[in-house]
Amino acid sequence: MKQLYSIALALAALTALANPAAALGLKPESLELLQYFQSKGGEVYVDSLLCDEYAPAMGLAHGNEIHICSAPHHGDFHEMEDTIRHELWHVIQFCNGSPITTDPINAITTAAAKGWTGQGYNDPNVWHSEAEAYYVAKAKNETFIRQNLNHYCFQ
Repeated sequence: MKQLYSIALALAALTALANPAAALGLKPESLELLQYFQSKGGEVYVDSLLCDEYAPAMGLAHGNEIHICSAPHHGDFHEMEDTIRHELWHVIQFCNGSPITTDPINAITTAAAKGWTGQGYNDPNVWHSEAEAYYVAKAKNETFIRQNLNHYCFQ
């Protein structure tokens, strides 16, 4: 039953990506950002095997791929939009070869002010990139993400 539910969610999400009118509750700006990313060669996966492997991850980024895991969002589309921005920021970091900001302490304290706790990240080496992605996802919009994709990835 769980697998059938996951397949139904994945099909609905993929339909929404292909047809913004069937947007599953995601705002049009989020869908347009995903479509733009795909048009530039990026790959978007919903409920991929990586979601199972890294459960309860909300999303993952790997190179020019993002994986959105629907189950941990429990139908909260605002949170899913946040995850889309977060994972696309990791793509931008990948294109840059590192976090965009150069001061990890500032990135971490700024993200902490927005609610980031570092929970789930036992390796301090990832705190800078995760804190930066958390802050950007919470504080910036899809236009900002698109501008930075253009600047760092699609010049």
